[in-house]
Amino acid sequence: MEATAAEMARFADDRVSLAHRLATVFTALTTAPQVGGTQVAAIGFCFGGLWVLDLARAGHPLAGVASFHGLQTAHPTLGQRDVTAKVLVLHGWDDPFAPPEDVVALARELSGRGIDWQLHAYGDTVHAFMAPWADDPARGILYSESASRRAWTTLGHFLQECWDADAAAP
Repeated sequence: MEATAAEMARFADDRVSLAHRLATVFTALTTAPQVGGTQVAAIGFCFGGLWVLDLARAGHPLAGVASFHGLQTAHPTLGQRDVTAKVLVLHGWDDPFAPPEDVVALARELSGRGIDWQLHAYGDTVHAFMAPWADDPARGILYSESASRRAWTTLGHFLQECWDADAAAP
């Protein structure tokens, strides 16, 4: 846990470096012959939830991004790019790693930029609600069967919407 936290902190403290790394990975994945055209979406959990938000913020050509119990802090440099991806945020309202003020700030950022976004916040739910192994309420991480089920269902509808919209585009 300590090594993981240290690596997360290193990238969180240098979001420009993280953005370059994400751009490299995005290009490598989307140029692979197995990847189908523009019907590409990204999903991320926890710190990966922040990564997918940053992919969208950077204007990468994604149909959509979904952040599950992700960190939600803004990236001032990426906030100046055009965003075409739809954004879905699946959030435990009582998550100590993404408190309500971060959620409200993210909503203001996305709305202020004209981004097509939605937020599903699950009450009485904390961080790592998707992970069946999460069982440390004192640290603010705990699996929630109901929030997990709802989030997976919401993701399915969201991706269908993203890809149906993409297929209908000229």
